[in-house]
Formats: sequence, C-alpha cells, structure tokens
Amino acid sequence: MDTEIEIKLLLSASEKPLSDVLADFCQVLSSDKKQLKNTYYDTPERTLRYYDIGLRTRWVDGAGEQTIKLSGKVVGGMHQRPEFNLPITHDEPNLTQFDSKIWPEGFPFGAVCLQLAPLFSTDFERQKFQIQYENTQAEVVLDQGYISAACRQQPIYEIEIELVDGKVEDLFAIAKHIAAQYQVRLGSQSKAERGYRLADQNPLTAYQSLGSVPLERKMTVVDSHLACLTYGLKTLQHHEQCYLQTGDIVALYRVRDALALIRHTLWLFKGFIPKSLSQALHDDLKWLLGELKWVDAFFHLNILVEYQGRQKKKKELWQALETILNEEQSQLPQRETVEALFVDKRYTRLMFGLGEWLLGIPWKDTLSPLEKDTLVQPIILEASALLERDWREISKLLPEEETIEAEKYIGQQGLLRRNLLTGACLGELFEPEERLEFRAPWMDLLQGIDELATYAYLQEKQTSLAPQTQTVLQSWLARKIESVLLAMEQSRLSGLKLEPYWR
Repeated sequence: MDTEIEIKLLLSASEKPLSDVLADFCQVLSSDKKQLKNTYYDTPERTLRYYDIGLRTRWVDGAGEQTIKLSGKVVGGMHQRPEFNLPITHDEPNLTQFDSKIWPEGFPFGAVCLQLAPLFSTDFERQKFQIQYENTQAEVVLDQGYISAACRQQPIYEIEIELVDGKVEDLFAIAKHIAAQYQVRLGSQSKAERGYRLADQNPLTAYQSLGSVPLERKMTVVDSHLACLTYGLKTLQHHEQCYLQTGDIVALYRVRDALALIRHTLWLFKGFIPKSLSQALHDDLKWLLGELKWVDAFFHLNILVEYQGRQKKKKELWQALETILNEEQSQLPQRETVEALFVDKRYTRLMFGLGEWLLGIPWKDTLSPLEKDTLVQPIILEASALLERDWREISKLLPEEETIEAEKYIGQQGLLRRNLLTGACLGELFEPEERLEFRAPWMDLLQGIDELATYAYLQEKQTSLAPQTQTVLQSWLARKIESVLLAMEQSRLSGLKLEPYWR
C-alpha cells in the first residue's frame, strides 16, 4: 500500500513550459511524456462511492493496472489517500486480487464484484518530472485531456505535485514556486469526483446555509480548531467551484460565509494559539472579505427585486425601486472580475497558508510546553466558557430593559453574526434540540437586521429620485422599518429569556 500525499493545482492559462519553471528552482532528475487511458467502475447503486472508494483501470504503453483508492482527506489542495495498485491483463478489474483486509467494515464485497460496470473515463497526456528540491524528492505531473461520460466531457488541465521522499513543507514550497508562474487554483476535487458528477449529471449546488461544524465531545482543543478550519475551507472550495461552474450568486454568499467562519475560528482559538502566528492569514482574509463586500449590495438588490414585484399597483413606488435597482445593478462587478479573483496571487497565497496552517507548519514548533498541553485538553471543558463569553457580550449590548432602535441594531450586526459563528463552531457539542431552540430567535434577529440594512441602503440611494418620489419612498420605508422592528423586539426579548444550551 502507498499513501498518496499530493497537491493539485488547476490551471487556467499556461505560457511558460513546466520544464522551464522547474529548472528555475530545483533539479530535474528525469522526465517523460505518456498518454493515459483510465476507466472508472462502480455499481448501479454507486456502492463504491458510498464507501468513498475509487476503482479504476489504467493502460499505458500496453501495460494494464488496476487501482483502489480508499477514503482519505483533503486539506486545501493537498490530497492524502491510501492507494493499492496491481497489474492486470484484461480490460476489466478483478477485486479478488486485492488483499481482503483493505475493505472497510460492512463492505458488500460479493455483490459489488457481480455488479461492477464502467461509469466514466479519463483520457489525457501526462508530462512527468522527477525532481529534487532541497532534501525532498517529488513527482510533478502536468495532465491535459478530458473526462468523458456518455456524450458529455469536461477538460482536464492540472498539475499534481506528489511527495516521494522528504518533508511536506517542501511540497508546499514547490507548489508555491509553480503557482508564482501560472494562474492557478488549489484543486479539492479529484478526477474521480468530477467524473462521478459528470456521469450522474449532478453539478455542484450552493448550500442553503453555512451549517455547523460536526465536532464530537471526545475531541481535543486542537482537534476542534482544525476541524472548524477544515469545515470552513471545504465549504469555501465547494462554493468557489460552484460559482465558477454555474455563476450562482448564492455560491458567493456561501464563499463569504466560509471566509467569515475561517477568520472567526482563528479569533475564537486565539487563547490557545496566539493570534500573532496567524496574522498573515488574518490580513489576507480581511482583504478577500473586502473584495467581496459588494455581495452585500447584491443581497440588498435581490430583496429590492422582491419588493418591486409586490408594488406593481403602486406605480410611483414601483418606479422608484426600479430606478434605484437599475442604477445599482449597473455598478456590480462582472462575472469575469469575480473569476479573476479566484486566481489572484493573494487568493492563492491565502489558500496555501490555510493548507499549511492545517498541517501545523507555521505554529506547531513555536508553542511553549504549556500552550501545547492546553491544546490537548478536551474541547468540552473549554466550549462553555467560550460560548458564555460571547453571550454575555451580546446580552450586555442588547439588554432586556432597553428598546433598541434600527440604527443600533444595524451597528450590532457584526457582533451578532460573530456570536452565531461561535455557535456554528462549537454548538454540536451540546444537545441539538436545546441548541436549535436557543439559536432560532437570534437567527430571526439577524435576518431582521439584514432587512433593516436594506432599508438603510435604500435611504442612501434615494437622492437621485424626484422630491415627490422620495416622499413616497420615505413613507413606505417608515412603515416597513416600524413593522420589522416590532418583530425583532419580540425575537430579542424571547431570546433573552431562554436558558443558554451550554449551561
């Protein structure tokens, strides 16, 4: 058995030959070029997919090989999976040749053998380079070709950097050298995953919400920290790819949510891993969230479209909304601008930085013995204190005895969002029914603040309207603000009366 450790870079443009790029910073030991034809197999019920097993046959220069890849993990663009390879002389795979101990518990081996059928194929040219960088040996390959399923195709254009012998840190260094010369994204999807989606006509879709991190009570502090970051990074990469494939603006909302979760996780655990060690990540996250700030405007415009549709009988109000809507839509970034952001050098640097952080590269050797001891404490001993700290802050700023006006609510939007992110990080350590009941009124309150922010946005943009139209719009806004504030006050007072689920 081999365990693959590789970084995948997805190329969008290539002007400089890879051989020249590699020669600039490392020793190229050997190189070759071959055409690879792979066929992937599964049952009609996708049993292998269910068990996160990949099965393929590969033919190169007349020699056949069958490969089993078992469940592994993806950290940023770095893939780690156990892999088993055996020679074959026929086109079809033969699972009985593999050691029976490799199959997961409960795997229906006999039924799978009887039902296997080809599902999709990959056909690509592979340029392979064996390189030496510092004291590390790696294999760098450039794959160009297609994934095919039925009459559908997707292009393959990617670089994979696989560790042969040496340090993972050097693998990232090699990837950074290559990324500096091309427009790249770190790839989280394998060829097999892309092939399954193509075969099943199952494109990526945006999640309805950010969700919560699946923590377990037995986890340590450091396990939980890394689980929260991994969840955020997977969510980010899923929606990055989703947006690039579909242009769905909801995917960008989730990109922003994932970035906020990642940034919040670094802040939430700063008492265990000093914030100074992650300052570069904080800076890049702040930059990227700033670049996506316009998504808020798009959110407001979507609400405007909904409002406009309801006001057709009120001609003057309908025209006012239409005027603002048209002006603001014309100023939004084009899709090409957003796509360019995902191959920006700073975005790539952030993704590399997160991948290295998840492996502990920037911080594991810099902590004191006391800090290391704290990291291996059970997270359940710390979670209640972290949640309580945030709760006291929000209950102090939005006290029960005070009536909160729209401006103050909008001013506390970021604070409430951060408090809810703490719950998204740590909430699953506690009973789900109590947690969901407690969070519900605060989620409603945040939705109300979003509505208030839209009304404030409208108030800012109405200056281009005629005075009489402004008067009509202001009257409508006053009624809407009064209505939503009444509902929000009910949610806030209800939330303050509930017993926190972590106590």
